[in-house]
Amino acid sequence: MNAVQLILAQLTNLATLYGLKLLISIAIFVIGRWLSKFFSQLLKKAMGRTHTDATLTKFLTDLLYYALLTAVGIAALSNLGIPMTSFLAVLGAAGLAVGLALQGSLSNFAAGVLLVFFRPYKVGDLVTVAGSTGTVEEIQIFNSVLATPDHKTIIIPNSQALSGTITNFSQKGILVVDMRFAIGHTADFPKAKALLLNILAEEPTTLAGTTPTVNVMEITPTAVIFAARTTVKASDYWNSWFGVHEQVKLRFADAGIPGPEPLVQIAK
Repeated sequence: MNAVQLILAQLTNLATLYGLKLLISIAIFVIGRWLSKFFSQLLKKAMGRTHTDATLTKFLTDLLYYALLTAVGIAALSNLGIPMTSFLAVLGAAGLAVGLALQGSLSNFAAGVLLVFFRPYKVGDLVTVAGSTGTVEEIQIFNSVLATPDHKTIIIPNSQALSGTITNFSQKGILVVDMRFAIGHTADFPKAKALLLNILAEEPTTLAGTTPTVNVMEITPTAVIFAARTTVKASDYWNSWFGVHEQVKLRFADAGIPGPEPLVQIAK
């Protein structure tokens, strides 16, 4: 047997020995990948039937898919005879190095996991987070995305969101709209107060079963200032604010009550 025949024989033996293992490993990966998708979709449907929050559902299904896929990859490599102990040791060392280089990102990721599980806010909530106010558009792995009423997008790192004070205006579903209006000392005080109460009661966004209130908050040398309060759905806050101010301007003018001037009040 010459050298060429010897090499071919050895290659044939290797192909026979490892070719079958390679085919089995490929089959393990392909079937395992399909099963990973199947079980993650099964979890998604199960959570959908229980009306679980969409953000939590996506996070858990993605986590299950990649966890199963990792297990499948390890099984396929083990079948090829690759020593997993050495492989995992190398992978762990690489993970440590990457972790040290990306401490900030890992902190944001960990905070994102906590935000998803503890849910101090969810998509659609009106919140103040890290000093910024807006509606939650998305809770990403590393950031939370807010949209402001003037169509600005605010991106807040999850670690900052979790470490600061979070004010959720939507969690209870209702809000109190707190407004201030001023009339002159010469105005008909009882008439102005009664008209304010009527405006609040007739406002379409005022919740049925709630009682708006109007009280004197302050008396200055030039004006009497009313504190007007009404309860609305969280989603109707700004519609109520703008609607009441418009009606006060129109109806006070028609009633001959001089110059009510709304003072800007930030929602508490």
